[in-house]
Amino acid sequence: MSLSVPIRELTLPEALMAFLHASNGRPYESVKPGPLTAAAEVAELLTVGVARLEGDAGRRLRVDARTPGDRSWVSEVTAELSGHPTDLTAWIKRRNDALSTQQAEAAARGVLVAGRKRLLGLFPYGTHTVDPAVRRQLVEHLTGPRADADPRAHVLARMLVSSGLHRRYRLSRDERARLERLSEHAPPTTPAPAALDAVDLAMATVLYATVISD
Repeated sequence: MSLSVPIRELTLPEALMAFLHASNGRPYESVKPGPLTAAAEVAELLTVGVARLEGDAGRRLRVDARTPGDRSWVSEVTAELSGHPTDLTAWIKRRNDALSTQQAEAAARGVLVAGRKRLLGLFPYGTHTVDPAVRRQLVEHLTGPRADADPRAHVLARMLVSSGLHRRYRLSRDERARLERLSEHAPPTTPAPAALDAVDLAMATVLYATVISD
């Protein structure tokens, strides 16, 4: 299996899906996958410059106008948020369909493969598996020389390190160190530093109870 689009064309929540799902096809519940995915959606809007943070603590999200694009959720979210400041963490908490939305988007681009299994052989449930080769492509991009120039790479690294998801996988010591360095800053000439702030705020207020061990 391979990605159906170049890595640089994946949105932040789509790329996150490759690390959010365990080998059993289910998301890691310990990282609160719904709020984490909603935080990735906000980070995407900030990184591409269609939203901004306001207020002394940067707790309010503002979208000036509805933004069309090839992702229907972007149009829907910007339509909902346009014209008035919205409390960032309150919106993340109430964005209940973020995970299912981004699972579908990631599956459409070859990040996930949707399937079905049965619990105890009786009760069907949905699964979303990740080809290890696809995840490896993303790791190599995040730890490679081109990542510094990719604003999304910095923000995704921040999400993975802050949530501890980067410790779920067999990264080499050098890869982990590179990922952690990438997460520390973003190019100042892009909107990505604001996305890092949003990720930090989301982690502090929504995901603070996450505990992930090596």
